[in-house]
Amino acid sequence: MSRPDDALFRIRVETFAVIRKLLPVALLAGALVGPLLIAEPTTGKWLSALLFLVVLVGLHLASRLPLYPAHTFGIEYRFEEVPLEGERRRCVRCATLVASGVRRQYARQLVVLGVPIHTLEWEQRLLWRLHRTR
Repeated sequence: MSRPDDALFRIRVETFAVIRKLLPVALLAGALVGPLLIAEPTTGKWLSALLFLVVLVGLHLASRLPLYPAHTFGIEYRFEEVPLEGERRRCVRCATLVASGVRRQYARQLVVLGVPIHTLEWEQRLLWRLHRTR
């Protein structure tokens, strides 16, 4: 059974979703305005442009990450299975020849606002045991 929905849980989920949407806007605005307020106008202008570009590239790279729900914080586990087709190999369990299999990937990640910040553990296994051939 999944967690039942209630008003406080829904408010929490939606609040973190809005924060995750507004955070990039705030970072870009801070990168543009911050150096202008701290440094001299000519230096601040170039610093502002450089910092804006760095934040923009960082946000682009972060947008390609697989995301968790926006209200997720802490250590999370990810498990994925990808079917594979290819040449015949020996099964890791029964040692018979097989023609297709599965790649299993496991990851344990540190997550903030649903964005994986750091991967603590990662493992990948190839299992060639789905379809036996004779």
